[in-house]
Amino acid sequence: MLRRELLLFAGATPFATAAYAQTSESSPFPRRPIRLVVPFPAGSSTDALGREVGSFMGASLAQPWIVDNKPGALATLGSAEVARAKPDGYTLLLGTSTSHAAAPSLFKKLPYDPQRDFTPVGRIGAVNFALVVRSDHPAKTVDQLLTIGRRANPKPLTWGYANSANRVAGAELVRYGGFEAVAVPYRGVPQIIVDLLGGQIDFTVADLPSVLPQIRAGKMRALAVTSPSPAAELPGTPALGQLVNGFTLLGWYALFAPADTPEPVVKALSEHLLRGLSQADVRARIEAVGLMPYPADSAELRSYVSSETAKWAALVKTARIEPE
Repeated sequence: MLRRELLLFAGATPFATAAYAQTSESSPFPRRPIRLVVPFPAGSSTDALGREVGSFMGASLAQPWIVDNKPGALATLGSAEVARAKPDGYTLLLGTSTSHAAAPSLFKKLPYDPQRDFTPVGRIGAVNFALVVRSDHPAKTVDQLLTIGRRANPKPLTWGYANSANRVAGAELVRYGGFEAVAVPYRGVPQIIVDLLGGQIDFTVADLPSVLPQIRAGKMRALAVTSPSPAAELPGTPALGQLVNGFTLLGWYALFAPADTPEPVVKALSEHLLRGLSQADVRARIEAVGLMPYPADSAELRSYVSSETAKWAALVKTARIEPE
């Protein structure tokens, strides 16, 4: 699943072939491979989801999907590249709550407009996050971590972030705890995990798919989750909102095309995406890596991005994060 190259089920199913034939009657799309830009590094949960999407969409549309990882600058580098791409449906973005909802509040100037420069195709899924420390860290609860943070003088606690959820949740925890801490930016969560396990940083708030293997292996300890209620994957771990002023946070993933992509192309992509997400085996594979299927069509996604942008603006303001 984590190969960098082509993601094509070699033999398209009869259903997929028929569906492609119907699409071809009204539109020539697609006639060549489709490039899916993932604005996070290989090994991340976004990358894993992108490869799953590439697998079932490649089979359904009878054309290979090539996953192209373009990490950096909180997902804005890869997103900007897609915003500038030819609007023909052959270059798409696996956008997230970071690239399309939080980025306008985290940067003084973006190289793209999340709503004006993209055409929504469909929402795919959502993800929960966990506040984690390495297993030998002295903090066994959120309260203990906050107490250590207040006493960590002259050497403050350090924490890492690579996306908007990491950054907002970590900053809000530090603000709530009333202590100073050093925030360390990373290109991706896999690098955060390496440094956390190596003792270079003290904590992070990372997506469950990335940290669950380390927690289950006994290398990390989860102190809380950011969902409104405790997560089934981590029994006994409290929801952070029970401790930090009702704080809750979920990340999300969606498919976007450049602005002005022809409506028939967007419609075909959206229909195949939602059809794939309705299949039990696809949903099971997404859930198996700790993600939640959360499908929505193009129109609903457009409205959702607008409301989420306002929500993230409030979160960034509450966490007292100054735009870069």
